[in-house]
Amino acid sequence: KNETRLKVPDEIFFCEEEVEANLSAFLGNNNKRKVRGLLPILKSYNFTTDENTPVDEEIALDPELLGKVFENLLASYNPETAVTARKATGSYYTPREIVDYMVTESLVMHLTDTLGNDPATIEKLKRLFSYSDDTNPFNAEETESIVSSIEKIKILDPACGSGAFPMGILHKLVLALHKLDPQNTKWKKRLIESVPPELQMEVEKSLENKSLDYIRKLGLIEHCIFGVDIQEIAIQISKLRFFISLLIEQDVDDSKENRDIRALPNLETKFVAANALIELGESQSFKSQEVINLEEELFKVRERIFYTNSRFEKHDLQRKLSDIRNKLNTELAKVGFPNDKAEKITQWDPFDQNTHADWFDPEWMFGVKTGFDIVIGNPPYIQLQKAFDAKRKYADLYKDQKFKTFDRTGDIYCLFYEKGINLLYDGGHLAFITSNKWMRARYGEKLRQFFNGYNPKILIDLGPGVFEHATVDTNILIIQKSKNRKRLHAVTINEKKKDNIDFSTLLEQNGVLLQNLTDDAWFIGSDAEQRLKEKIERIGKPLKDWDVNIYYGIKTGLNEAFIIDDARRKEILDNCKDEAERRRTEAIIKPILRGRDIKRYYYEWAGLWVVGTFPALKLNIEDYPALKKYLLDNFDIRQLEQSGKKYPELGFDARKKTGNKWFETQDQIAYYSEFEKEKVVWPSIGETYYCFVDGNYIVLDTNYFTTSLKKWQFGILNSKLIIPYINSLDTLVGTIAYRHYKYNFEKIPVPEIAPATEPIVHQIESLVDKILSAKKENPQADTSNLEKEIDRMVYKLYDLTEEEIKIVEGVSNEK
Repeated sequence: KNETRLKVPDEIFFCEEEVEANLSAFLGNNNKRKVRGLLPILKSYNFTTDENTPVDEEIALDPELLGKVFENLLASYNPETAVTARKATGSYYTPREIVDYMVTESLVMHLTDTLGNDPATIEKLKRLFSYSDDTNPFNAEETESIVSSIEKIKILDPACGSGAFPMGILHKLVLALHKLDPQNTKWKKRLIESVPPELQMEVEKSLENKSLDYIRKLGLIEHCIFGVDIQEIAIQISKLRFFISLLIEQDVDDSKENRDIRALPNLETKFVAANALIELGESQSFKSQEVINLEEELFKVRERIFYTNSRFEKHDLQRKLSDIRNKLNTELAKVGFPNDKAEKITQWDPFDQNTHADWFDPEWMFGVKTGFDIVIGNPPYIQLQKAFDAKRKYADLYKDQKFKTFDRTGDIYCLFYEKGINLLYDGGHLAFITSNKWMRARYGEKLRQFFNGYNPKILIDLGPGVFEHATVDTNILIIQKSKNRKRLHAVTINEKKKDNIDFSTLLEQNGVLLQNLTDDAWFIGSDAEQRLKEKIERIGKPLKDWDVNIYYGIKTGLNEAFIIDDARRKEILDNCKDEAERRRTEAIIKPILRGRDIKRYYYEWAGLWVVGTFPALKLNIEDYPALKKYLLDNFDIRQLEQSGKKYPELGFDARKKTGNKWFETQDQIAYYSEFEKEKVVWPSIGETYYCFVDGNYIVLDTNYFTTSLKKWQFGILNSKLIIPYINSLDTLVGTIAYRHYKYNFEKIPVPEIAPATEPIVHQIESLVDKILSAKKENPQADTSNLEKEIDRMVYKLYDLTEEEIKIVEGVSNEK
């Protein structure tokens, strides 16, 4: 038996001196590092027990480190899927400053329902939750009312991850109770009275000599704070953080049994591993009196488990829970409850730490029947088109769940918004930080429509830089489940670093009030900017109504094979056996422009060519022997094939699976003849500008293009008026680049030509010709004066006033 035991060398824990270890077997390459034991490493740090407050402390390791551990565990590379678990699950740890702001705002908004929402009360509530103010700003009657509200509050994080938001809630409420009830007389009395009578003496005795914060935390964890996550490891780390938070509040007394350390509560029914997006369904109509009695007994046993100090009693109570679930199964069958749902309820075991429920129901799992007061968190960001498992995409999993916001091309966080609001009681508040793409993306239209049915209160567009390991642009939205009052306070934060930002002050000083939001893209701008946007849309006609066709550039599937330089082109042509083959081959090798070659107004060709074997041309490779020889001499045919097969042992994969032949480009390109025409080209991701490209050039798939625009329309697109308008529709990526969408381009309003505006149109065309002529001669030519003339003509076309022109010039300068 001893031979099979894991043997751990003492050096792993106790080695004081650095020694060289060869880690090549684990990390690859010739990887040798200086290492020492775990305990000496830990001794070199200063540990603290405070976490999830934005107040700066001495540099130390605190329980928040568990959040970092969780994220880095998810970052572990999976060589089979070639993605990290973090990326696959869309999980990112939220910085504490943002947690603090969202927690404070949501608690303040909730408590104004009790105290009133006048400015003086709101200011006092913010003082109550401030770490820099140690006083209670409320009178005795108000204090009693707030303590009562805190006791009754129910708060859920439906994707709790490592527990950052639940822990932030715990600390804020403990802070408030410290000020409201310094001696804990009110809170301790309420805590004891809240448990069943048969437990009250035992609980009261267990709380003797316990610290004030221990008692505060115990009551809040028992009654107020709940978490759900589909990942079992997340739930375990959340529980561990709460265990540590309680453990540090216990004082050691060596003279007493177990050093006077009380056993930690059981949190299995406070943090559960489940899929929060899949509901159990309506169950009230199937409840007989016996079912109701069994349900009440179930929750009494769970409460007993929460408080029990005995491991043996806990196991006995778990067996009792199992018996109750079996009885429930029988009774539910008697009243006609669907078998599959009854099985889910009765087989769900919150004490099984190695699995998660594929459903979520707040009543059966938490005993919360009327909804939550606050739903808060940072739900995952996962495109619904991605694979959930080997057989299904996320979209397949959720398409039948009756989500109003469901869109197959959308993101899972949209469903969390809807689910979160549905989990609230009427008047409750939701506070989420998510990707901000829903504000402008087409898939966000259903979500914007959904939000307009409720009461959005605060919107902070954070842009990039919030999450350490994610490039996603984010926003904070706080919305109330009530009638829309059309008073959304919004602000855009342009600072790159988001730490140490006073979000409340920034919102107060720089925020705008949005009152006329629709299902269209949400734009954060002043009243004057909003009116200007509406004027542009009123005067212009959307490009989609101009019969404008928009095309993607080509996708080869293997650029290193199909994009060649001058030397390679010459080699292929020189290998042609006769002039006829040479002419055929030359005709399908076209000059190509990449995204980086596209500039404002004009382009800079890099001397690259594309082998244009478009499937739509239906070419026979035997008619192009020199081209065939080039492809097969330089590339394995398995790499060229469009089979979707993977060859890790060969160091390459085949191209995406299609019905095309091995020598053809990946996409059909049925519109190949459009490349022969003059065209307007713009990048799919990049700064906002438009380029006029001569006929015969092919453009790569990093670009869009259209052959439907006139030169005067092209001039309008590059104007100071329209570029900021387009940016308000598209999604900012980084600091200056945008992700441009085809459907947003179609929304650009361009005025129709009238007799009064025809001379202006001709002037714009003339100016565009001058710019293109100068750029053709010298791509670096300074055409700024000509561009300013176009701007002035465009202002006339849209009938802008002097004040509106000043707004445009200011917006453009900021851009």
